[in-house]
Amino acid sequence: MGTNRIYGLLQKDSIEFDHAIFTSGRGGDYRVTAMSSGILRSEITDIEKNALVKYYIPPDIVFVDAIRRFPLKSGRIGVSYVMEAGRDEYGRPERFRAHIILLPADIARDIIDPRIFRAYFIKRDIFGDLNKLKINVKELLNLIYTSHFRVKQNLKSLLNILDEREIVALFASIFNLKKTIIIPPEEVYVETIEKKNFMTTMDLLSGIFYILPSFLKLRISYTTFAIHGELEKGHIIFLHSLGILPKEGAIVIDMNEKVILDERGRKREIRDKFVSQLLKIILDCIDSKDFLLLDAIISALNNSHIILEKMSERGLRFLYNLLDNLYEMNL
Repeated sequence: MGTNRIYGLLQKDSIEFDHAIFTSGRGGDYRVTAMSSGILRSEITDIEKNALVKYYIPPDIVFVDAIRRFPLKSGRIGVSYVMEAGRDEYGRPERFRAHIILLPADIARDIIDPRIFRAYFIKRDIFGDLNKLKINVKELLNLIYTSHFRVKQNLKSLLNILDEREIVALFASIFNLKKTIIIPPEEVYVETIEKKNFMTTMDLLSGIFYILPSFLKLRISYTTFAIHGELEKGHIIFLHSLGILPKEGAIVIDMNEKVILDERGRKREIRDKFVSQLLKIILDCIDSKDFLLLDAIISALNNSHIILEKMSERGLRFLYNLLDNLYEMNL
């Protein structure tokens, strides 16, 4: 987290977040049933579109919970904690509930693992007004730093789940803001964000987000669990092995079958020279546990997006050479 942002936060004892509940019941279909006073009408619309898992979940899948993250038109970032909510008052099954926390962009860019809010996620139906979610600033900073430390310690094992082809395909898609469907291997749990002694899709996402520059973190949406790849919108979508693949319009990385499909559903390798070189440097940093160099590279990427936007291919070549020289200087 940047020094200026830390200084600004430490001037306060606590920080308040707007939040909302999205579910059905009490005679109504899915809707925002409770929210704090600072949520805008446009944000309600974004919540309605993004808060819940799309499609119904077959009875042979034991879904526990999921996290969805999405940018809102207002500039804030929505973190949606989704869980099964039991039958409604008419006895209908397959009801779900989402608790959505809205994060300011300057805080959201430093939260790589939304599970830091696990103690604050609401797991019951609420209808009516909500008080703002109030969190002690020192506690929040401790949660952020602790999650960063834990992810750094596990970064090598997290990224080793992906082979070289898969990791290049994934990051090439992310950098180009393409929809990417990932079918994780059997040893990575997709039905829940918490699984003791096992890796989950949320663990993988926290590793991916650690090495993403901030300008991408604020644009990327993801879901830890999906059942219908066609209906789901977003950039990183973990699809259950029994889920429905999209016919086209997405990069598909099937980690069980070791197959990569392009946006037209054809088997192919996804190549990107810049991403390949960047990932080589990043993985070397992770192997050698040189997190100072890794953080410097991520910082360089954070400050480079203006160059890329303004200079296009020339900017890309400049950044490519800059990273290459930075790496060579530190060998």
